[in-house]
Amino acid sequence: MAEVRYVPATGAEPWRVASAPGAVVALPANVSIPTIDAVWRRLGERGIGAVIEALTGAFGTSLAAIPDFVLAIVEGEGLRVAVRGPVELVVETETGPVSVSGAGVSTWAERHLPAVQRASAMFVGAADETASLPLVDGVVPADAVSIDVTGARAGVRAPVAAVAPEPAVEPEPESEPEPESEPGLAPDPEPAPEPEPAVEAAASEDQVMIWGETIVRPTSAPVIEPPDEATLVSGNTAVVGDHDGETIAVADIRGARRGDAAVYESTEIVPARRIARGRIRISDGQVVELDNTVIVGRRPRSSRSTGDTLPTLVAVESPEQDISRNHVEIRAEGEHVLVVDLDTTNGSVLMRGGNDPVRLHPNEPTMVVTGDVLDIGDGVTIAFEDLP
Repeated sequence: MAEVRYVPATGAEPWRVASAPGAVVALPANVSIPTIDAVWRRLGERGIGAVIEALTGAFGTSLAAIPDFVLAIVEGEGLRVAVRGPVELVVETETGPVSVSGAGVSTWAERHLPAVQRASAMFVGAADETASLPLVDGVVPADAVSIDVTGARAGVRAPVAAVAPEPAVEPEPESEPEPESEPGLAPDPEPAPEPEPAVEAAASEDQVMIWGETIVRPTSAPVIEPPDEATLVSGNTAVVGDHDGETIAVADIRGARRGDAAVYESTEIVPARRIARGRIRISDGQVVELDNTVIVGRRPRSSRSTGDTLPTLVAVESPEQDISRNHVEIRAEGEHVLVVDLDTTNGSVLMRGGNDPVRLHPNEPTMVVTGDVLDIGDGVTIAFEDLP
């Protein structure tokens, strides 16, 4: 389990540190107690999503209005950190210290660092870390905070390959004398051995076995047809059933297990996994996946591109021409989705459950979450679904 420690605050306007199992966030004095409480209650479950949702609900959806923050969450063998503002978070890794700061960044700096030992941040010019106290779960005013991840990493055990136990050898029963057969009667025949299954259970048709960088796809054993006149004969032995080039026989599978040559399929043909970005649902019935930057407007056009990819242009009807030709841009950055009003005449209004509608600032990115609805005028709305 990660250990969080803090240096008690000495100033009149201290930062406040909220800690939950495996996560810690620090917020400045201008964040209200109810907002910090909302962040703390959902920190362990939602991580950075809890921080952003609580801050946008209290300060508005404009990223320029969101206060500074420092966030660290244990993820597997590493630490995910996010810093907004000029505060510096020093992360000690096995390869040396790494400084993460949001200075000069319009949103926040976010990184995932592997093999982390400790991370610490100071909110005043100097803080006596020898006076630090442990913090398990709760909210406290602090001049500095640190999170030690070595305990959490020590608790992670590497997976151990399962080894089948040796079968127990049962003692053979003492042999009983075989009854003598009566004259003229044939002895009872030996029971016929049960036939071996054509394919072992571990090599079923639906199973894919992986060795290192390769994939072996076993299939059922080929059907052996009786030899006919076209059967090739070598000496006195008939060679039956020429390999069709597609089937992988049971012998090939068993050979692959022994390390013999087998039929392999390169992993290069496996398509790269696409990261789900969610979708938008427009009130006129159009549904657009957010796998690319999207521009929505009355007659959208764009000459900008990312690499070789042009933005997806989505046209909507606007009888009163309340909607500009290029009205809003929707794009994914990292693990978040941002929307930008493209300096339109009539503007765009973001509606989020439980909050008053907010008018977007022109040309300023605003983060959206699942369930948000954007009103761009003329009765046209854009709903955001299944965002990351």
